[in-house]
Amino acid sequence: MASGTYIRTPEHRSKMSDIQKTNPSSYERSPQLRAATSARLAGHEVSGETRDKIAVLKTTHGMSYTRTYKSWSSMIQRVRNPNHQAFARYGGRGITVCTRWLSFDAFYDDMGDRPEGTSLDRLNNDKGYEPGNCRWATASEQQHNRHDNRVTLPGQK
Repeated sequence: MASGTYIRTPEHRSKMSDIQKTNPSSYERSPQLRAATSARLAGHEVSGETRDKIAVLKTTHGMSYTRTYKSWSSMIQRVRNPNHQAFARYGGRGITVCTRWLSFDAFYDDMGDRPEGTSLDRLNNDKGYEPGNCRWATASEQQHNRHDNRVTLPGQK
């Protein structure tokens, strides 16, 4: 398997789903998880169920070096980071990212892998990044879909 490639097995999705149902953010902060993680790091035995929960919570998507992740990360930066060079054209003019897409996993579930030769494009440039308003588009497709693109009729300036 290539570096940065992640295969979402049904077993992994099932485990993630089960843990998300029990509110993983509160479990991550729980004293039980901290104690179990410390015990495991110290070489002590922990129960199989706890070991599975620790493994799932510490598992990342494994796609940090992919084109898809780079597009997601750039989208977040353009919209949310006032120090980003393109912020004025995105977040600064009110473009947002839907709450669901603040998670890379949700973005990936909705958009899939970024095809070669494409980048993230919003269909309506006055709306934010959200399912239904985004697609993977080629550079030529994106040139025709700019908010500053104007049609000039003969006799007009």
